[in-house]
Amino acid sequence: SLLCLAIGAALPFSVSAANSESAKTIVESDEAVEFNEQFLLNSGANIDISRYTYGNPVLAGTYRVKVNLNNALKSTSEITFNENGTPRASACLTPLLLTQAGVDPTSMSDDFEADDNTSCLDIKKYYPGATATYDSGKQAMDLNFPQIYILKRPAGYVDPSLWEDGVPAAIVSYDMNAWHSEGNGTTSDTAYMGLRYGLNMGPWRLRSRGSLNWNKETGSEYNNQDVYLQRDITALKAQMVIGDSYTRGDAFDSFSLRGTRMYNDDRMLPMGSSNYAPVIRGIANSNAKVTVMQSGNKIYETTVPPGAFEINDLSTTGYGNDLLVTVEETDGSKRSFSVPFSSVTQMLRPGATRWDIGVGELNDDSLHDKP
Repeated sequence: SLLCLAIGAALPFSVSAANSESAKTIVESDEAVEFNEQFLLNSGANIDISRYTYGNPVLAGTYRVKVNLNNALKSTSEITFNENGTPRASACLTPLLLTQAGVDPTSMSDDFEADDNTSCLDIKKYYPGATATYDSGKQAMDLNFPQIYILKRPAGYVDPSLWEDGVPAAIVSYDMNAWHSEGNGTTSDTAYMGLRYGLNMGPWRLRSRGSLNWNKETGSEYNNQDVYLQRDITALKAQMVIGDSYTRGDAFDSFSLRGTRMYNDDRMLPMGSSNYAPVIRGIANSNAKVTVMQSGNKIYETTVPPGAFEINDLSTTGYGNDLLVTVEETDGSKRSFSVPFSSVTQMLRPGATRWDIGVGELNDDSLHDKP
């Protein structure tokens, strides 16, 4: 602790080739900082501080690090730091790590696979102007890339390669009720237990529901309501169910099906992407600021380059009220236009789909013949 405090005090008085802004931040730096050892109260002991020339030294190993892209938190990942002949180990930035953070993989697609999680790449070679700075105090890797290399994704997007199946688990829950009555010289005793249980193993989830009924006269009887095996289909953003399930009731009546069913899962989409919002199109004459208002509230703002622009990731505040779009040019001029907006139930964004496919037997005990 004493050494850290001494170095912090020495920073303003350091003799360095680096500028003052670099000297204020104790993180990885490409510029050297030379400290004056006379400011260290070390009672004559020899302390080697040369290892702090390029910021806090990072020992080789694997660390769990927060990954930020242009000041926005993207993920928490395991990053390996390799020896490079200096006291500060260098971070191994893989194509998979950059893709998960939202960097466009096109520039490195010729030399690396998108799912390559072992090869270390030189970001300055493939992405001119990009920098990577590791803050050992915050355990954070700050990636700064020019906007041209950043993929435009909806708010709340999480790369599917970061999704996890969860831990193996057994699940059980129940509710109980007992009844006792006496009257006219007779007694009646009944009991009920509702059961819900399941098993999680890898991507598969087994679920079942049933009820255990007990009567003093007839004894106990178990009735099974349904049992099914379910798993995610990540590539299709869908769920697959084998066994008993109920179809959606969005357009037609819901019914029980015993067989195989597959349907899209809106929970796999980024926040708000499953709700309808109009697409805003316009033309900017310069590097302009575009502001979107609804019901007097600012719901979106962005900067666009000269030329035609399109905004397709709005998150509206309701199902009505038109959108007021204002384009402010660099010379201060403004122009506004209105975009009609009215949403109805089940309305989707352009390019979005909602589907449900099933095959099997109609599971209805009231029917004599089950189609």
